[in-house]
Amino acid sequence: MEQRQLDPWEMLLKSYKLMRKILQEEAVREGLTFNETSLLFFVNANGKANVTTLAKYLDVSKSSVVEMIDKLVRNGFLERTKDVKDRRVTYVTITDRGRAVLETVREKYKETINKVLSEVNDVECIMRIFNALMKEYERRKGTSYGEPC
Repeated sequence: MEQRQLDPWEMLLKSYKLMRKILQEEAVREGLTFNETSLLFFVNANGKANVTTLAKYLDVSKSSVVEMIDKLVRNGFLERTKDVKDRRVTYVTITDRGRAVLETVREKYKETINKVLSEVNDVECIMRIFNALMKEYERRKGTSYGEPC
């Protein structure tokens, strides 16, 4: 049976899903999930974060974030600290061990993505797609997405 040609929107959606699966495999090699890796990237880039901020960033429930944090603290990748002005507020910060595993995963991500990009002749087209997605996100949210990982 012949497969039908995908529409561009379907190709983009399928590309996202495939890339996420590929990157998930790299994270799993380090004992992490894709979301745990994203959480580490965010905390590393921002210095510290609380559960509410992380839940919003990852687009998951606060209870899911607490579970991730618990695991990452147990594994020595994050530390919990209390806010000096308001002891009810707890932040997480990345540890040296967390930075080390993050760097390993980041290098694997970079290697994997560069391998894929080496097959593409029009990197400028990818940049235009990325910029269009950023513009759409900012239009919808009224805010910048922030720095890429």
